[in-house]
Amino acid sequence: MHALASVRPALGVALALAACLSGCEVDANYDPPVTRHTQPLAARCTAQVTGVGEVDIETVYLPAVIACENGAAADEALKAQAVAARTYLYFKLETSGAIGDGTGDQVFTCNRPPQARHLAAVEATAGEVLMHDGIVLAAFYVAGAIPQPPVCRPQAGDRDPTGTEQWVTYNEGLRGGAVNPSPLGHPANPRNRGCKSQNGAHCLATAGRGYRDILAVYYGADLVFERAQGACVSPPDPPDAGPPADQGPPPVDAAEPPPEDCDAVLTGDTPLVVDDGSACFERACETGDWWTAHAVGEGGGCLTTGTIDRDTPDCWGRWRFEVATPGEYAVDVHLPDPGLPLSAAARYTVRHGGRVDEVRLDQAARGGWVSLGRFDFTAGEVGEIALLDNSGEPYREGGPRLVYDAIRVRAAAAVIDDLGPAPDAGRPDAGVGGDAGAPADQGPPAPDAGRPQAQIDAAPPGRDGGPAGTRRLVQTGGCRTSGGPAAPLGVFALLVGGLIRRRRAAPRPARRPAPR
Repeated sequence: MHALASVRPALGVALALAACLSGCEVDANYDPPVTRHTQPLAARCTAQVTGVGEVDIETVYLPAVIACENGAAADEALKAQAVAARTYLYFKLETSGAIGDGTGDQVFTCNRPPQARHLAAVEATAGEVLMHDGIVLAAFYVAGAIPQPPVCRPQAGDRDPTGTEQWVTYNEGLRGGAVNPSPLGHPANPRNRGCKSQNGAHCLATAGRGYRDILAVYYGADLVFERAQGACVSPPDPPDAGPPADQGPPPVDAAEPPPEDCDAVLTGDTPLVVDDGSACFERACETGDWWTAHAVGEGGGCLTTGTIDRDTPDCWGRWRFEVATPGEYAVDVHLPDPGLPLSAAARYTVRHGGRVDEVRLDQAARGGWVSLGRFDFTAGEVGEIALLDNSGEPYREGGPRLVYDAIRVRAAAAVIDDLGPAPDAGRPDAGVGGDAGAPADQGPPAPDAGRPQAQIDAAPPGRDGGPAGTRRLVQTGGCRTSGGPAAPLGVFALLVGGLIRRRRAAPRPARRPAPR
């Protein structure tokens, strides 16, 4: 069961967008709440499609939408489209309970049936939804101009046959308030964090960019790829994910106590912080010492190691503590910037209440304290948060690293208070989705018209963040040791990760042996 908070906007409709083209209808009485999800997002298995009926989302709806909207794109661009289409669908179901079939929302029925590559793009991003600050986005996409690699941004002379480039945003490397919203929506609406170019996405894919990178170019670096949880969503096979969450693998036996000199106890009275320099943090590698120390982070330092694509981890680090007071707790990890590329698919496991849950996190997308979610802990157990190196991203020189710093555990009720009320919301005036994309056998995708989908007006977004301060209950000696657009336009957004292999660099500092 996922908890959520919602609020009715006090401002009502701020304006009907000038960008609202012929297919856009504005209803001044339509004023849905913005919902902030404070627990893992529940998977939606079916969707009510107007004029069609109830349709299975992952196996029927999404593959058809991809084929109709942008079916000839390169594979990574198809994955980006899958995430965007799913995100917009979740937004529509959350606010309206149904979605239209056609250029008013997304095209589900057309004369281009889905092919195997469209099904594969959905499977590779199973359940992934784009969020920010706990809010499902109304992610915009349009056909855009037709740029050339490797830059893949329109230059003088590049064609814009649908006239939709004006809605595209370029937000690569931007975070927070620096992210440019699209003119398709009210700039203050928290659901509006930019607009993707379908032609640009195809260009980026042909230039070797992955779908997460592609989405980050248009929507910014601080978005969260949330995998919805439910029976109808199965984690994709490698290289996109590891074993199911309830299978671990946990690095140690649940019954093993923390080290004798570990004094971390979770009482719920104050936040518990465990740093990588604490006796309550352990780490090991099976094949050598692959850790690098950095002088940044909580307690003065942090550790990094490379990523691999194996079924089982080679290197792992874990933060452990005793649970004195049972209840629901929020678990956060601290992500400093060691000046290196970081993993987009960090694989965390959380041992709590007699089970082990897996959480995937894009360490490159956010910094500072970042939430892993909320978990129920049982009195008397040993709680554990572990970070495993088998993220599925390949090891290579200069490739992604995993950063190990501090973890924080806080009573969930206190965290909700910290977050404050959910942001005042805007609403979608009218969605549009365009019949974008050429047939799969016609070469490069030149998405047909876009349209302003899910136009949104808004009141100001809510503020980010958790509490200003926390108190440590364990020592924080810092870093230990460890190696290195009825008119043209369309809509949408992002999510998830991959799995792979690495070559090893020369060993570095000493390590603590893995417990047996």
